[in-house]
Amino acid sequence: NQSYQQWTTQEQTHQHRCPKRRDTSATSFNARQKRRQRSTSDDEISLQQTGPSEPSSSTSSVPPGTPISSLDIKDDITNLYECIRKLSDTYTALVKDEVQAVTERVQSTEEVVSELKRGLTTLEENVHKLQSSNTNTNLRVDSLKDRGRRKNLKIKEVSEAVSLEELPHILRRLLAS
Repeated sequence: NQSYQQWTTQEQTHQHRCPKRRDTSATSFNARQKRRQRSTSDDEISLQQTGPSEPSSSTSSVPPGTPISSLDIKDDITNLYECIRKLSDTYTALVKDEVQAVTERVQSTEEVVSELKRGLTTLEENVHKLQSSNTNTNLRVDSLKDRGRRKNLKIKEVSEAVSLEELPHILRRLLAS
């Protein structure tokens, strides 16, 4: 009884992972059992298990001590092959989808990088133009300052940094001398 419970638990777990597998319900099992009993060919094998040990994965669809024909083994192998093929196809499709998604993201990232490079090149050109313009503007400002100073009077003993409050005292002193 314990081995049968382990067997049914394994079957339910496997059916959950591989739903397209052969029906292993009690009625289906009984139908297969009757087919086996009718078949008396030489290819029948009797599996004998001692104690409540867990059945191996190759005999998981048959309770311990049940004879198995080569047709059932071929059916099981075919079903397992189909299940593995379908899982492989499913995972291959998932991987292809993921690769396609990553490829699209890489392409969009490359486009963004290309646009950013063009923008950076444009900004560098603009900075260069502004620097040359700034240099020209500074030269013009210096030239205008020099022209403005040419028209100024230079008075000895008076600094250029005179405040408005000191100006009347300086003018009285200069006129008095």
